[in-house]
Amino acid sequence: MKKALALILALVAVAAFAQDYTVDGEASVTWGYNLNDDSTGFQNSSDFGLTFTLVPETTTGTEGDGLYGKLTLADFELLVVDGKLDYAAADITAQIISGPLYLTIYSAPGFELNNAQTMGPLSIDAWEDASITADTAGLASGGIALGYTTDLFGVEVQVASDGDFDSAVDATADEYGWVDDDDDPTTAPVWAILTPAAAAVPNNVDNRYTFGFSATVTPIEMLAIEVAAFMDGWKPADGANKGLTLSATVTPIEGLEFGVAFDAAIVGTADLVWDLAGNVAYEMADTFSVGLNGYYGPKDSYGTVNDYIELGVEASVLAVENLGASVYFKAYDLMDSAELDMTDGLPAFVGGAFDYAVAVGEGTVTPYFNFDLGLLHWNDATALLLGEDLNGFAFSVGADIAVIANTVFNVDFSAGSISDDATTIDSITAFGKTADGFDAGTFTVTATISL
Repeated sequence: MKKALALILALVAVAAFAQDYTVDGEASVTWGYNLNDDSTGFQNSSDFGLTFTLVPETTTGTEGDGLYGKLTLADFELLVVDGKLDYAAADITAQIISGPLYLTIYSAPGFELNNAQTMGPLSIDAWEDASITADTAGLASGGIALGYTTDLFGVEVQVASDGDFDSAVDATADEYGWVDDDDDPTTAPVWAILTPAAAAVPNNVDNRYTFGFSATVTPIEMLAIEVAAFMDGWKPADGANKGLTLSATVTPIEGLEFGVAFDAAIVGTADLVWDLAGNVAYEMADTFSVGLNGYYGPKDSYGTVNDYIELGVEASVLAVENLGASVYFKAYDLMDSAELDMTDGLPAFVGGAFDYAVAVGEGTVTPYFNFDLGLLHWNDATALLLGEDLNGFAFSVGADIAVIANTVFNVDFSAGSISDDATTIDSITAFGKTADGFDAGTFTVTATISL
């Protein structure tokens, strides 16, 4: 009761000076029937949020001609989520400005370069999220950036330090306390370590710094180019980390876009690693859209026998009102040998999502069908172990029914799954028939009321 009263008083005090607030939430009940084991039952759930915007996108400070300081505080919010108080810290930027020239004194610059990325999230090969990334791995605890920006280009030079002159931390001993490690009231608490000992951390006696440079250029309206690089280490004994990234986007005509990205890194005394990604996208107004994505990682960078290549195609239909229709194809590790083993996982996926909204009185009924198909390619040994080749398959079919104000009913049947971990046979699930049994699917009916 005291906690509830304290929360109410805090909200009243905040509301007195809050710039704005929003309330959102929903509650639902779902009845389900699992066809695998004939289990049934209800699930009740709710999600509630209250947000007070204490500082909106507002700048405090003095602006004008000549030389001046500018402090920006933006997006500071107090949150109440499912009855728990939380906050979103303000985005703070502090700069000394003179026309197009600026010196950023807060916050510290970052040094992570990763424009050429693998496709994901359906990638389950050994290199998922392993695109070449250049970063300082914890450096840049503090620093500054000097920049110059115009409508056509912008350049910035950054410098940051690994620690500072007053970052030393004293050693600590183990902290003990009573711990009740089970829910059995008949057992006594255990005297155990709550916080383990920590060694002392000295000041930044190595005086290690990171230096970076970035530039963006838009010489003409249809072309945008970005380049960034960094090198860390004033006198590192283990070699300096170095990174470089390049990206360019070209839009020669409305709706058509070409993009290319390149990353390279040298970590310590290791060899150079690099990767390359590209995309082509075209959208014809209110008709259709199509995109082609590719990724290349040379074998020397990945430490593999063959080069690593990904290819993806996505397309959507926009011409039919109230119709949502999209399909995709994604292939991974295209240069691997024809005889894949289990650790290579699923080399390719196809899938799609389809829905159509039908007006019913003042509301709508939207039937849908979604599917994902993993194209497995086993070698002979794996095929013998499984008994036969399998195609991992997952789908859902159902309808959203919104004919009552603030209320949506959902009827759904879902079956199968495609795991993000294909290193074991049991992780592959195919509708109707799997490596470890059958998936007969689950039928659910849900009613959701929203604010």
